[in-house]
Amino acid sequence: MTESDREGMARVIMLSCSTRMKPETAMHYANNLIAAGYGKAEGPVVTTSMDGLKIRERLGRTEWDVPRPFGPDGWSIDRKDGAARIIVTLGPTPDPRDGAWLHASISTKDRIPTYDELVMLHKAVWPNGWAIQVFAPPSEHINIHPYALHLFGQLDGGIFFPNFGAEGTI
Repeated sequence: MTESDREGMARVIMLSCSTRMKPETAMHYANNLIAAGYGKAEGPVVTTSMDGLKIRERLGRTEWDVPRPFGPDGWSIDRKDGAARIIVTLGPTPDPRDGAWLHASISTKDRIPTYDELVMLHKAVWPNGWAIQVFAPPSEHINIHPYALHLFGQLDGGIFFPNFGAEGTI
């Protein structure tokens, strides 16, 4: 394991710990990791709502790098061969009763991701939950990356739209 890998691992462990415990407890664990040689402190522990290491585990540790913090509450995970990137972020909804929405995207350098890659993303982020792909009207469409696909859903993977199944409501 390289020094860079160890530093990345320490940051991810600090951030992942902070999802399940008080910030002072997460900082205690982080300081122990740093003292043991697994990286150096790079600012305060950031509380995140998602476990980046779990997402990476579901993607496959041999193919995907250690997650890096992304934005105020998210992760960026690159494929080790540089062929793809996954970004997972969480954002509040305008109505707090609706909870927070999770966004997950997969991008490649020179092609639209395949259906199988989109299924892999879904299984990594919402292993037993619901997610949707949104098609906005042209006037509302924003394209930041020409080769990215996006999924949206609730953090817990709960259903938030009618049941479209054979025995569903629609």
